[in-house]
Amino acid sequence: MQAALNISLRLALFNMAKNVTEERDELRRINSDIEASCKNLTEERDDLKRKLNDSVSQQNSLTEERDELRRINSDIEASCKNLTEERDDLKRKLTNSINMAKNVTEERDELRRINSDIEASRKNLTEERDDLKRKLNDSVSQQNSLTEERDELRRINSDIEASRKNLTEERDDLKRKLNDSVSQQNSLTEERDKLNRAIQGCRMELEKLSPARWMYFRGSFYHISSDQKTWQESRRDCQQKDADLVIINSKEEQDFTRQFQKYMWIGLTDLQTEGTWKWVDGTPVTKSYWGPKEPNGGSGENCGEMKFDSENSWNDGSCSLSHFWMCEKKVRP
Repeated sequence: MQAALNISLRLALFNMAKNVTEERDELRRINSDIEASCKNLTEERDDLKRKLNDSVSQQNSLTEERDELRRINSDIEASCKNLTEERDDLKRKLTNSINMAKNVTEERDELRRINSDIEASRKNLTEERDDLKRKLNDSVSQQNSLTEERDELRRINSDIEASRKNLTEERDDLKRKLNDSVSQQNSLTEERDKLNRAIQGCRMELEKLSPARWMYFRGSFYHISSDQKTWQESRRDCQQKDADLVIINSKEEQDFTRQFQKYMWIGLTDLQTEGTWKWVDGTPVTKSYWGPKEPNGGSGENCGEMKFDSENSWNDGSCSLSHFWMCEKKVRP
């Protein structure tokens, strides 16, 4: 029994020792695994620390770069705002400059037109003055001739007085000649006074009409419109100026009106009787300058217009169209 007990104890101790050995070996393996895991975790921790430091450094760099970009962006926004304000100011200045240039150009063109009108009016008045001077010189020459003839008649009359009885018939004849001469002189005097009144009236009309750009030509003043209206509206505008649409009675007047090179209404119409063209003063057309195959518009084109591109430049057009127009104001002596 003692032996069996010893054997049982030995077996128990052997099994215990075996279990302890196995447990030790297992603990060693576990410890080795833990050490390996701890080493790996330490290396991973160190690597994460490095990465964290790198991330923090990169974040600091990015933060600094962000702040720098913010400052640059703020500077750019301020510069952009200043440039925008400067651009808007330059735009306003450019617009003002363009408007000023446009106004100056329009004023220059208007002054050129006024100067051209004044030059044409001055030329016409100079020609009329020279013509009147010639007529006046002719009148003075004729008056001198009449004076000489009068003196001659006086001498003859003195001779007649000396021989009245024999020269009674000759005296009577000379008296009749003298009366005719006096009548002629009176007629010349009246004509001279009439011409002076006409000159004065012309001057008054020119002083009154020149500001409205009226031009004088052979006894009439002419005005060119600056806008466009229908034929009836154009005529109404002329009548409000104590004038009427232009009436063309000669080649010289046709050439005068063509020189302005505007497509415009003239005082010609067949509104009263289709096909019977008359001037606005009711007179028939005695000299015409119709274009080729004109008039040809029938009842749809009843108002006369001028195209200016050739001597025969008249055309019949619809009265409702809008054109420039020319007014004519005749000078009353």
